[in-house]
Amino acid sequence: MELNRKKIDKEIVAQRFKAAIDTYDNNAVAQKHIQHELLRIITAYCPEIKFKSALDIGCGTCGMTKLLDNEFGIKYWTLNDLNEECYDHGSFRTNTRSKVRFIAGDAEEINYGGTYDLIVCSSTMQWFHDLNAFFLKIKNHLKKDGYLLLSTFGPDNLKEIKTLTGHGLHYPKGDDLKAMLEKHFELCYFQEEHYNMEFTSPREVLEHLKHTGVNAVSATNNFWTPCKLRCFEKDYRDLFGNAEGKVSLTYNPIYILARL
Repeated sequence: MELNRKKIDKEIVAQRFKAAIDTYDNNAVAQKHIQHELLRIITAYCPEIKFKSALDIGCGTCGMTKLLDNEFGIKYWTLNDLNEECYDHGSFRTNTRSKVRFIAGDAEEINYGGTYDLIVCSSTMQWFHDLNAFFLKIKNHLKKDGYLLLSTFGPDNLKEIKTLTGHGLHYPKGDDLKAMLEKHFELCYFQEEHYNMEFTSPREVLEHLKHTGVNAVSATNNFWTPCKLRCFEKDYRDLFGNAEGKVSLTYNPIYILARL
């Protein structure tokens, strides 16, 4: 199953996340929630396991990397992201005892450079073109009895934006995603969640998307005229406002732990 090939320009994705690199950590509330949930899952299922080597695909500002490194004391890290600037952002590289290397580039195209005890990919797979090919690729880089820790998003992700603009990613249904994974891995955990955020205004929603880079392939890019913005704000409040005058934004994360 190939997904998003016609819609996603990864150069635009890289540009938007690069522009948001300094604002991401302070605004990525849902993404941080997802990272902590992934940590909870893997510590519950793998309490006695010592991961010597790990690969973080789409590491961003290394939020997930830091959590896993603090929990498991991983000796060798390989980090990947579209943006080389991610490697120098924050303090992970200087505050860890691990040996760290960074591989810049498209995760669907690059060589991961070895095999790993743990491969993690948090809130990144939604940008990929071909998930079947990606799962086969990471299978070939996972050691026997190694673990795969993933999060992606389901069809309700950012449903408010898609409802009002008609723009958004195509997300696989949970059952379809599970079927793809089960071709290659033993599933240990698979769970879907709806995580709702509240904002004071629709414009604040747009700022949130901009500051986290999530607007990379949505109508929030080069879309707004004053008239369109006013209509968007009115329709957003009418459809997704509450009695307190706030508006909602839905994230639909899917959490996955699998073993080879």
